Amino acid sequence: MISKSCDEGLLEKKYQKSPDDIEHVLHVASEKGNLSLVKSLIEYGIDKDLKSSFGNTPLVYASWNGHLEVVKYLISVGANKEAKNKDGWTSLILASYYGHLEVVQYLISV
Repeated sequence: MISKSCDEGLLEKKYQKSPDDIEHVLHVASEKGNLSLVKSLIEYGIDKDLKSSFGNTPLVYASWNGHLEVVKYLISVGANKEAKNKDGWTSLILASYYGHLEVVQYLISV
């Protein structure tokens, strides 16, 4: 799947979520909790700390949406848990704000 997507240029395609925020497929996979796609993209060489136009990283999206397994994987490959978006919010702040207790506990523990 990844190889075919590469041939078609889909891995470099960006998605406009709103007029102010443009995302990469890795952001969307992280936001939706698609661990297998996140792993494949990282293994392919996509930057684990890639920022959207609003400054959100894959870890921010996964934390914000409560996807603990994606969060664990991103941390295991060295994602920066202190990265801030343009509002100054980190993964921990967003997970806390949206009530994702397991993600909060994990981020505090690592």
